[in-house]
Amino acid sequence: MAERPIISPGEWITIGAKGLMEAVVCGLSEDSASGKTFIQCIYLDGSDRVICGELEWRETCWEFAGRPGDYADNKEGLSDYVHILRAGR
Repeated sequence: MAERPIISPGEWITIGAKGLMEAVVCGLSEDSASGKTFIQCIYLDGSDRVICGELEWRETCWEFAGRPGDYADNKEGLSDYVHILRAGR
């Protein structure tokens, strides 16, 4: 099991064991009951739309925590992260 990397909002991460999808971190939260760390992120879907989702660290990589996410167009406070995402790495 790989140790969870330390990340901050605005940083790029990869999603999944193969790392085929990239995302920008928007926020972090801890679940004190389970001890899990969750991150909020945005990524582009296959139609170039910005999607907001929640990820959790699972053994060696970041994976979706539940369903993939919602459109981020109208989410308040994400415009700086959308700019980072659209600019690319």
